[in-house]
Amino acid sequence: SGAPVCTDRTFKAAGEACTSGAAAGVCSGGVGATNVCTGCTAGVACTPTNPCAASGVVACANGVSTCVETLKPAGSGCATPTVPSGVCSAAGACGACTAGQACVSTNTCALTAAVGCATGAPVCGDRAYQPDATACGGTAGSVCVGGSCSACVQGAPCTPAGQSCDVGTLDCSGTPTCVDTGVAVTCLANQACLAGSCAACPAAAEAPCPSTNPCMNAAMDCTSGSPVCTDVAVPKANGTVCGAGKTCTAGVCG
Repeated sequence: SGAPVCTDRTFKAAGEACTSGAAAGVCSGGVGATNVCTGCTAGVACTPTNPCAASGVVACANGVSTCVETLKPAGSGCATPTVPSGVCSAAGACGACTAGQACVSTNTCALTAAVGCATGAPVCGDRAYQPDATACGGTAGSVCVGGSCSACVQGAPCTPAGQSCDVGTLDCSGTPTCVDTGVAVTCLANQACLAGSCAACPAAAEAPCPSTNPCMNAAMDCTSGSPVCTDVAVPKANGTVCGAGKTCTAGVCG
């Protein structure tokens, strides 16, 4: 041109700091006119569009303002126009899941099963099991014990039907049965038997338990630090059978 001209030779990388007038920003990257200084303030809060994002902060490393998400834990509730009531996956996607919905278990010893959403996806989980010694699996001699199907083993421990706090043993002669020995389940000093298993406070708190009064409802009381089966204020319904020819009336068997 016949006169000195200052010509750019190298350019800052995307995300490097720059100023445009009085405003601070970052370079967009590229060569020549495509590398421009754009406004971006890293670290400030932003609002993510993802319903599974708990929060967001602005990042400028790639040369443009980007809202970087912090995801909610898997199983957290979320909603979108197509999924009005869903849960977040570990990858941060909002998907449909109806907790508590009945489902079909692959366990032949499951009595009932329901959908759980804690993992962020629908999972069919067992909720209740067939009584011990129930035939299962379609194989002769296989029985349910503790919710699992296995071969019947003579004398193996089991939980008698209707007497979950007694020790039982399997009788595999003929039709397999769980024989009640009449011996109570032994728990530690600070535990009580609940549904055939020993539980301690606070897990045992308010769990139903059998009252010594056949006409009263009872629940575990952890006030003392150890679970104690204590009658609650609400008696069993009038007319409940409480003995031979007897029924409950206002919590009294007669």
